[in-house]
Amino acid sequence: MTDHLFIVALSVLLAVLRAEPLSEKRKAVFERSSYRGHSGVFGANEVPVSVKEGEFVNLPIKPDETYAAYMLLWLFNDETTFIARIDRNPHNVSIPGNNDERFRNRLKMDGQTASLTISDVRNTDTGLYKLKIISGSGISYKTFNVTVTEPSQTSHWMITGPVLAVVLLLVLLGVSVIIYKRSRKSKSHI
Repeated sequence: MTDHLFIVALSVLLAVLRAEPLSEKRKAVFERSSYRGHSGVFGANEVPVSVKEGEFVNLPIKPDETYAAYMLLWLFNDETTFIARIDRNPHNVSIPGNNDERFRNRLKMDGQTASLTISDVRNTDTGLYKLKIISGSGISYKTFNVTVTEPSQTSHWMITGPVLAVVLLLVLLGVSVIIYKRSRKSKSHI
């Protein structure tokens, strides 16, 4: 890394640690420099994830993807403010996204692997979740493209409909048995 890129990376790291937004110039230089080492195709490392509204979603990270990292930052929709962070020297886990109105207490992060779990998923949670992996050898990303879909109403009726049909059938059968027994009783009394 050249001296200039090192200074830019250091200033970006300090800005991230202080949760400050980056200036457009610093952001542009940082983005150009931090994508080195990628496969060259934007979105090539993107993992598509689909989840129904109201459920939870886990964005899994394998330990071997982060073992050499000294800092791990989760970003949402290319924002410069992180929603979760692990600083391994000293070991410190923070999830400022839980204080944000958007994610209010719905984020959990595994302190070892950095896997992120979002509970009670909402439509507004749709977007790109990037884990920025900062290690001595550079910066890499793991990106998840999360799509939140509406819960299916059909599945509810697929279960409820047959149950109601069976209950109705049992009620009709019971009424038929009662009517049959009464009619036999009244014929036997004549």
